[in-house]
Amino acid sequence: MRIELPPFRRSPHPVLRVLGAVLGVAVLIALLAFGAFALLLALLVVSVVFVARQVMRPRVATRHDEPATPPASAAPPGVIEGEFVIVRETREPPR
Repeated sequence: MRIELPPFRRSPHPVLRVLGAVLGVAVLIALLAFGAFALLLALLVVSVVFVARQVMRPRVATRHDEPATPPASAAPPGVIEGEFVIVRETREPPR
């Protein structure tokens, strides 16, 4: 399949050529300005969301100049404390 476009004929009049070029440049400038505006709007939205999340985050009530208080019951040496999850062995093969 062959696509044939109609022939592109430039206007022989020089004023129309210049007017077409000026119109093309104006359209390009408008597209660039719209893109820059969209970029600034996106940056504004992202910064507002970031600031709102920072404000809503709970604060930790510790001071850096005071030493941390040790926990009430220290674990014996060699014991690692932390959260854990019980993993059960099953006889079903993985899917």
